[in-house]
Amino acid sequence: MSSCRFEDYIGFLRENITNLIEYREGTGSFEPSLWQIKSDLFDPDPFVVIGASVQATKAFAEENLYH
Repeated sequence: MSSCRFEDYIGFLRENITNLIEYREGTGSFEPSLWQIKSDLFDPDPFVVIGASVQATKAFAEENLYH
């Protein structure tokens, strides 16, 4: 993924955050902060988007997510 552009990665997060939210809701491990992260990924302020991308990356990287 080192050749991936940042905007491509943001696109990936935007496309997949809903899947993560739905999965977390279905498994009973939902965190309300995920809704804010989803909203922030679409914010017009690039600094908000960067912060949200860090939080989304952490959410996708949680080891208990992948069995």
